[in-house]
Amino acid sequence: MVFNIEKARAIVKPIKYSQLGKKVSYVKLSHNLKKDFLDGIRVQLSSSGIIAYSYGGITCFNNNGKIKEIVCKNNPVSERTGLDLNWNKSKNYRGVRGIPFVIENRLYYNYFDEPNNQVWIMEYDMQQPKSIDKIQDIEEQYQPKGKRKMQTKKHTYWSKKDMMPLDKYHWVSDKSKWDSSKAGYFISVQNFSGDTVCQLKDYNPVKNFPATACYNAYNKLYHLNGHLYFRQANNDTIYRFETVNRVRPLYVIDFGKRKIKSSTDRLNPWYDSRDKYIFDDILETKQFVFIFYTKDYASLKAVKNKTVRFNCFVYDKLTGEQFHTYVAEKPIVTQVKKSKNASPLATPPFPSIQPPLKGIINDLDYGITTWKWKLAEDGRLYKLLSGKQIKEYIKSNPKNSNPANKKLLEEIADKAKDDDLFIVTISN
Repeated sequence: MVFNIEKARAIVKPIKYSQLGKKVSYVKLSHNLKKDFLDGIRVQLSSSGIIAYSYGGITCFNNNGKIKEIVCKNNPVSERTGLDLNWNKSKNYRGVRGIPFVIENRLYYNYFDEPNNQVWIMEYDMQQPKSIDKIQDIEEQYQPKGKRKMQTKKHTYWSKKDMMPLDKYHWVSDKSKWDSSKAGYFISVQNFSGDTVCQLKDYNPVKNFPATACYNAYNKLYHLNGHLYFRQANNDTIYRFETVNRVRPLYVIDFGKRKIKSSTDRLNPWYDSRDKYIFDDILETKQFVFIFYTKDYASLKAVKNKTVRFNCFVYDKLTGEQFHTYVAEKPIVTQVKKSKNASPLATPPFPSIQPPLKGIINDLDYGITTWKWKLAEDGRLYKLLSGKQIKEYIKSNPKNSNPANKKLLEEIADKAKDDDLFIVTISN
């Protein structure tokens, strides 16, 4: 299926929540963890429960939001410099590195034991939360939960990008466009014995790069209905893994004459991209495929020059219709506060450059309205919000055509503390 982006810009209409699911639910995370432990928190939803990962470590909750246990506590927390890309240069760190993932009812995470110069992939059974394979010379409170699945080498796994499950025997790691240009491949499929099953070649690498600085471009990987999908950085095709060594092309994003064809140009900050479309993100549900993209890079330079514009393409899998929910929208720029657990020498974060909340209507409970959904493997859409965010939104949007929904949301807002954490879901 080819997505004709330029042609679809002629049709603009909103999407309703009722087209994405049948109900909106709010689950409060109940715990007694310190605020600093949860700094930088993100969550993953699965049928076996909720996984929260933060600067403090990994915590497992049940589907009702009640805490089960801390899976892995980082020590020391203050020396965490980032969840994804920044390498922790201390020699006494023990804890999680990178983003964990779930296969069926099992959680896998990368555990660093710096003092003993060891790196392990740990397997934690979410249905049996008391399993511990104790590691010698580690204090009880810092013992990682689960069992040691396999030992790896430093900088080999999770050091560049995240790992994603393919099935219960295999996982996928991927490289950014810059790194894949050097390595020759952008995705590697491996098993838990440490064997490389296959690698997908990068056929459009960066060549003869003309600048000393560069943008980077990353692959997009996501799960839906038990399958792993991916789009290679600066590639117009979305694929699906059929087996561990065979992929199938499903969608082609046709930017037409506004596509940046060369990977070298795509990463070059001096390339004139004012008239080009830049892929931003994808969200696929049971009925729709959403392609979020910008005209020009979403950079501070483009914001200052007023050349960046946000767009959202939609493909309806049931009707075959292609349209947009918004086109050529100006960005919303907000300053991001520096994390309390960040290094004192760390550079302050760049301002957040986001699209406006247009083109989507909450017609289910008439409460929180947002595009920033994440996709659970079972098809649920979810988003993590603080009590402060929920209260601010409900107070700023007092109108609600459904009295029962209005009362429920007001009760949530009245009882919520600013630092409470809620998971909002859209589901069937």
